Amino acid sequence: MKLASTLVLSLFFLIANSQTADEYYEKAVNSVNSNHYSVGLRLIDKAISLDADKADYYIIKAVCYHNLEKYDEALETYDAAIQLFPDSAFLYSLRGVQLQSMRIFDKALANHNIAIKLAKDDSLSIMCYVNRSACYMATRNFKMAYNDLMSAYAIDSMNLNVLNNLGTVCDELGKDDDVFKYLFKIIEIDSTYYGAYINVGFKYQQMGLYDKSLVYFDKAIVYEDDEPLLYSNRSYSRLMTGDLKGAMQDIEKSIKMYPGNSYAYRNRALIYIAQEKFEEACEDLQTALNNGFTEMYGDEVLTLQSKHCK
Repeated sequence: MKLASTLVLSLFFLIANSQTADEYYEKAVNSVNSNHYSVGLRLIDKAISLDADKADYYIIKAVCYHNLEKYDEALETYDAAIQLFPDSAFLYSLRGVQLQSMRIFDKALANHNIAIKLAKDDSLSIMCYVNRSACYMATRNFKMAYNDLMSAYAIDSMNLNVLNNLGTVCDELGKDDDVFKYLFKIIEIDSTYYGAYINVGFKYQQMGLYDKSLVYFDKAIVYEDDEPLLYSNRSYSRLMTGDLKGAMQDIEKSIKMYPGNSYAYRNRALIYIAQEKFEEACEDLQTALNNGFTEMYGDEVLTLQSKHCK
């Protein structure tokens, strides 16, 4: 698993002029915050029927569609919003993120390029740079991702998302000292930012310091016990310290929370291999491939498949 990166997806909700539309909108936001996306979709459609001139309404609608796994509908919603608000850097950046999630990287990048050109203030520029850097990372263009993040860092060297993603990219580029520099700076700024603990733990894991990595994964759980990448990473360290039972408990929990994570299936396959359960291991290796492991992480799963799944 690579050090976890973040996308900037904060939604800037404006107060609507129409009280009735505003009421529907606020209820839709509450529904989204409660993970009731079908309800939120119905409510936001009512708001749009009363006032179709609010970009935030379309953003909520797209978020509902995305979380309902109706990705084409989410994209169509962003398309409609951009027709109405063609100068919105925010909308272009969010459409880019949506396209990324659909693995349509060329179009995602084109949207991020437009967003960066349209951004007119520092906070929006940072968001656009961070989101484009995530697109570059997803296609393993780490040099360009690093350049974007350094542009964002020049604007705000205390931004936690920027620092976290710099740690991720520096790891990919072999800048090990900078990995710890940026991650420990996050912890100094905000000791509750659990992602930094996860990434420090993973870096120690890469260095073969599995016991030390477990210390940081355990610290992360203090602040966030519902993060699938945390359990996936800790599972691997437990595997490497010989704790197969703990490793399997962690990876099962991770997959249940995030069944689309290709790296988690790779980790579970390694546990099955250690248990000499090769049929189960090969099934997980294939699932990892189906979920895009090779495109994101390289040929490791193909090598394991060649060795164990003849």
